[in-house]
Formats: sequence, structure tokens, C-alpha cells
Amino acid sequence: MNAFFFLMYVVAIQLSLTCPSYARLKANVSYIELLAKADLVVLIEPIKNDSAKDSYAGFLYGFAQKDFVATNTTFRVHAYLKGGDAAAKEITILHFSYSKDVGPRSNGASFITFVTGPLQYEKRSLKDDKPVGGVTVYMEQPVWLAFLRKRSDGRFDPISDPYDSADSFREIHDSSFYTEP
Repeated sequence: MNAFFFLMYVVAIQLSLTCPSYARLKANVSYIELLAKADLVVLIEPIKNDSAKDSYAGFLYGFAQKDFVATNTTFRVHAYLKGGDAAAKEITILHFSYSKDVGPRSNGASFITFVTGPLQYEKRSLKDDKPVGGVTVYMEQPVWLAFLRKRSDGRFDPISDPYDSADSFREIHDSSFYTEP
């Protein structure tokens, strides 16, 4: 009988210490799915960021509309891989981020941010979880592989959910593991 009461005591303690948790399901989208959904697939380089007046159109996840900020980023097109007007040398992408009033969030959005101008990268090699060789430092313009949907106003949207816009982009580097910068 004592074992039964002890077990009930343990269950009661466990239930009292259990806190509700909230998790947001996020799809893992493959390159094949990205390519199939995209109107435009391009290699692009960010030139400038401008604030936009657009309203966030995605699911709010408990936030207010004022908690999101729209940005128009203008890009130089390096190559069209699917769709697009080969004569167009620049495109503009509308994307969103949290406003400055929203603090850090666990399980938050995967918003994309584009930094213009050259960035400094460090390349390190590991073998069996140990550093091999030194660190190579190089400066490079950020270039992105983008999977986009055309808007009626001529701009483009990432094809993924606006809350997870980073899923529609992959950063490309000239320097890889097998080549020297």
C-alpha cells in the first residue's frame, strides 16, 4: 500500500511541475519542392534595403500586425536559373522581420536578413572533430540562390511561408572547401 501512495505522490509532483510548452511545426522543404513551386530561381547579390509599408500577410503566431516590419531589398541579378526576364539586371524582394519592440523568441521565425557590401568570412576545416590546418579569412560579396514568387506589383516574395522566409534562400560562396580564395 505504501508503494501505491508513493507512486501517486510522484505522479502528483510530476503533474504540478509540468509546464505547458508550445512548439511550432515547420516543414523541411527540399530543393525539388522549392524549384517546383518557384516562378523565379536566381543567383542574386543584395544592393540596398529600404523600409516598405506592406502589411504582414502570414499567420501571426500570437503577434500583432504592428510586430512585423516590411523591407524591400534590391538585388543585382547574376544569373537566371528559372523564369524571369534575362534583360532585367535588378529585382526587388519583399520580406519581413520582427519590429524592434519584439524581444528574443524561442521557436520564433526564420526571417531572412540581407547584408549589403562585402562580408568577412572565416573558413576552418575539421577532421574527426579536430582542426586541420589554419583559418582562412576572405572578403566576399554575399550572393544568394533565391526561390521566388512574382507579385502583381512586379516585386517578388520568397516562396516559403513569410514567417520562415529564410527557407527560400541559400547563401553561395565563391570559396569552398576544395578551392583557395
